[in-house]
Amino acid sequence: MFDDPYMQMQANNIGVVDQFLTNLEQTVLQESFQDQRDRSKLFFLNAQSQMWMFSTYELLRTWRQRVRDTLKLIETGKLKERVDELLKEQGFRHSGMLIRAQQLQRILESSESRRLMEEDLRITYVLYKQLDYLRVALAKHEVKGRPRSVALAPGYGRMDTWSGSIQYELEAGQVSLGMLSRRNVADEIEHFPTEGKSHLQRTLGRLTPS
Repeated sequence: MFDDPYMQMQANNIGVVDQFLTNLEQTVLQESFQDQRDRSKLFFLNAQSQMWMFSTYELLRTWRQRVRDTLKLIETGKLKERVDELLKEQGFRHSGMLIRAQQLQRILESSESRRLMEEDLRITYVLYKQLDYLRVALAKHEVKGRPRSVALAPGYGRMDTWSGSIQYELEAGQVSLGMLSRRNVADEIEHFPTEGKSHLQRTLGRLTPS
């Protein structure tokens, strides 16, 4: 699915920002041990970390939705019909539709595609749900799955003293579901299981610096 150059570009952008934030995290962590430090860097790091989380969530959400849509086409026997629909004459060259048609055609011709896509959905499920849970708190100030609820401390993060990354609590009222940092997310993507990552890892693995 990452044969799409536009999705690759989105992933690469996230990777570039990851490297920038990793350097900033190290700088802020080192300065945190000094008596005199510029706290504006910490505020900036928190702000950019949240934006990175949002962007990474959207990339995973878009990718997973595309996989689910494709699997549904396979299950209903409408994959070839969708390819033909995308290849219809538009009166101009629609590069996005042509790329999507080529992707689906390759899937149509591969006996392994369905198994690999189902595996990719499985290995990304936990991280995606964690990001989704955090996203609701950061963006809506609510607890995921509880409309009109009030999040405990949306947007508040604490520095991980090992990596310098800002970590956020996944809270549900009086219950804490753990902490999630930006570094946790990037490292989890880098270490997705080997099996089934042929579609996914080659691009998402770029989210962490080499």
